Amino acid sequence: MKSIYQFLLAASFGLLLNFNSIAQDSFIGTIFYKITFDGTVLDDEMKSILPNEMVVILKNNKSKSILPTAMGDQITIFNGESKARVNLIDILGQKIAIKESSKEIEIERNKYDKTTVNLSIETKEIAGYLCKKAEIEVNAADSDGVSKFDVFYTEELGNLGINYSDALFNKINGVMLQYEINTKGLIMKFTAEKIQATEISDEEFKIPAGYKEMTKDELINLFGNM
Repeated sequence: MKSIYQFLLAASFGLLLNFNSIAQDSFIGTIFYKITFDGTVLDDEMKSILPNEMVVILKNNKSKSILPTAMGDQITIFNGESKARVNLIDILGQKIAIKESSKEIEIERNKYDKTTVNLSIETKEIAGYLCKKAEIEVNAADSDGVSKFDVFYTEELGNLGINYSDALFNKINGVMLQYEINTKGLIMKFTAEKIQATEISDEEFKIPAGYKEMTKDELINLFGNM
């Protein structure tokens, strides 16, 4: 069971899509993603607790991604003006907020400096939007060496700077509606199924009451000792 806690912590920091928006006149609403899995590290116990959906809320220069898990929701909030983010982790009844400054975000953006992105002429429609294809190749220890995967992204929603803070995808100029992440042999594939334009309150992007602030190291030490 300890290994599952540690895996979920890795997922909280490595798998959550760090959406953010720079444009002021861009999409406001919610994107609903389906998640599927592949990889040699999966067993029946792990399959039973992995999430199968993700919700992303966008409002111009702010974003909020929500990844439900069996142990609690994992949430990332990004502010495109301050270029800072907070990870909200609700796990085993403990609510924890991990803040990251713009300096930390900049370090994260350069984490995979050997990543290459090849833009393709191939397109396809996802959730009603025309998407362009990009082929990404990354050489990283937490991706088990060299990994190659495809991304389909749309420019039709605006939000062209949406991937600014993401270590893998900050060169993708648009909203990704289908993409993969490989973390320690586990491949997660995200595919948008529905995109809904709605009014979004600014309250969505504030830290809720009841969350305790911690550093990443404090969080890892907390659950590493369980």
